Amino acid sequence: MREIGQDPSQYRTAAELSVDTRQELSSRLAERETMVLSLGRATDGPGTQFALVHVPDHLDDFFIDERAFRPDERETLDYTAEGDDTLALGQEVQDMLEVYRSLPTFSETGFLNFALSTGLFSRALDLDAAQIGTAPTTVASSFDFEFEPHPDRPTILHHNDGQIEIDALVMTRRNGERVLLVIEAMCGGRRDLAKHKLGYPALAAETSLSLDVDRVIPVYLRARPVKEGVRYSIYECSEIPTGEERPCLAKLHVVDDSHYEVRI
Repeated sequence: MREIGQDPSQYRTAAELSVDTRQELSSRLAERETMVLSLGRATDGPGTQFALVHVPDHLDDFFIDERAFRPDERETLDYTAEGDDTLALGQEVQDMLEVYRSLPTFSETGFLNFALSTGLFSRALDLDAAQIGTAPTTVASSFDFEFEPHPDRPTILHHNDGQIEIDALVMTRRNGERVLLVIEAMCGGRRDLAKHKLGYPALAAETSLSLDVDRVIPVYLRARPVKEGVRYSIYECSEIPTGEERPCLAKLHVVDDSHYEVRI
């Protein structure tokens, strides 16, 4: 770093390699149309290995741009104490809504559990169950998998025993099929989400978990508190193919999006 005129104390490895949004990508890389991907433990010594993927004119392929969708077309749901949508819920869920109303603010987990228990997820994804009654499983573990970063760069990358955090795994059914929802939840305003935030958990679930499911569905949830409640955007994403076809990270894309104004 000193040889190129940079101060090593100004950089943290995790911040440079763990890019969650387009805004977090180093300007030095963005200017060179290059994405950085963390690949778990180094195989030739201590530390973390990574790849730099140079994709002229296609850097945006590594991100989901929420601004490309129309969140102004929101469905309004009334979960206030006497709201019609509240009265349509079971008593147990109505009782839980009282807890949510008493909270000064929600955590990401709170936003997620609210969307599951009230049926917001079921509505957005057209699930067989009206609500998800069981608590989702969160995961923080190490996983191995392989993938191609981009169609223009069909190099096989190996994620080696690297730490993956999954906000929620939910087993449910849609049209009678067993589906596993792999959910990434974030709070705040719209962003360009890095696709590996969804792709890595989906690959980990597909290749490392011994689960008998028909489909693994990556889902991205964005929640933002507003004056009278919460604004939700829920993005169902494409499966990352496995088997004979090599999984390709950049091919992950949104197949359906739903937006809600939830009054609580």
